[in-house]
Amino acid sequence: MIADASHAIAQVNAWLDARARWVRFNPDAHYVESVMGRKVAREVQNRAGQRLDRKTITNLLEPEEANGGPSDAHGMAAAVSELADRTYRRNWTPVLPTVLVAQQRAMHFPHYRLANGTMTVLDQPGTVSGPASGIRRTDPDWHHTKWDKRNIVGWSSEKVHVDTQFTRYLKDDTPIASYESLYVVTKEQGRWAIKMRSSFVP
Repeated sequence: MIADASHAIAQVNAWLDARARWVRFNPDAHYVESVMGRKVAREVQNRAGQRLDRKTITNLLEPEEANGGPSDAHGMAAAVSELADRTYRRNWTPVLPTVLVAQQRAMHFPHYRLANGTMTVLDQPGTVSGPASGIRRTDPDWHHTKWDKRNIVGWSSEKVHVDTQFTRYLKDDTPIASYESLYVVTKEQGRWAIKMRSSFVP
């Protein structure tokens, strides 16, 4: 792994020597977890602006996918999401305490959720609580979630209906429960996002 990371050491340090505005080796741990939908086997949280060398880089490398770490696709998605959110929030601190924008960036507001016979209306982004808090109310032993299906069942140039199902799991990958939902994704002011969810989640 160290031999494979020699190029990363040279590249990161060269950017720092060139006084690049912001340089980071690996994405923020919160974004990696968000993209993977579960905890990483070993959390790696590297500070932006940190120089690398052959001695310290061992503890800065993400676990391999086979050992519970992110895949290459997960790592790339986490990095892109972090940079997009940092740019949107203008937050360039070395380490983040949490995901900056999270699920609300995937929503249009007002946002509608129909569950248990009740329509909940979220008027603005600030009314969205963290997803984990709601999940733990219904499934307190939840550890991670995986999509079972996301099938487009209807579409137009301005709206898409998505038939979804996901399963929540314990830490040992034992399934807790599966839930079906219908997502209505709309295009508003040139941006696609979720406008409404009709869910069978309790």
